[in-house]
Amino acid sequence: MSKNTPENLIISAELVDKVADEYRLSSEAYDERAEAETALLEAVIERVRPGLRAIATRPIAEEVAHDIGTHTQWDEPTTYHEPCVCLSDDKMSPDEERRSHGVVYSGERLVLLVDGTLAQLEWSGERPQWQGSTSVMRSSLARYESVGEAVADGWANVEIYIRTLADRLERAQGTRDKITKISRDRAAKLAAITELLKK
Repeated sequence: MSKNTPENLIISAELVDKVADEYRLSSEAYDERAEAETALLEAVIERVRPGLRAIATRPIAEEVAHDIGTHTQWDEPTTYHEPCVCLSDDKMSPDEERRSHGVVYSGERLVLLVDGTLAQLEWSGERPQWQGSTSVMRSSLARYESVGEAVADGWANVEIYIRTLADRLERAQGTRDKITKISRDRAAKLAAITELLKK
């Protein structure tokens, strides 16, 4: 064990300056990284904005489940009005298990609304595990004021978000050709009937 000698009780100015400089460089590097992540995510959002409505769905606001013995029966869920695209992996984590009420779940997701705004979807609730039980899953949607705010809040896995958007767009390509043809054929048919009625 070292003794409290005068030499051991001295904190050198060199040591303080070195630690302070390392902290400054680290903070600058972190800010540079956050700025780069924000700039890239902003550019990606601007690029995909015209196609967002084609791949967006309405997030669930509330979902009720009933355990009827042989399986779980779900009521028609209520949804938020504005569609969005989920950018982050679905996170579902059991918080605790209770003998009479099943498992309590909670999670967070980063979503991109069709107007280009980022938001955090937080939800929690229970899944029924016993016959005759009913459970409710509820969510809340909180918009971010800016992309930078979302990045600062920990949503910085930009590469994952890009891959998610690219995958959704690729899968959506060509899926509306059939309904487009059906709609146009029907429109032409109805227009022809309308013309006949005018004669």
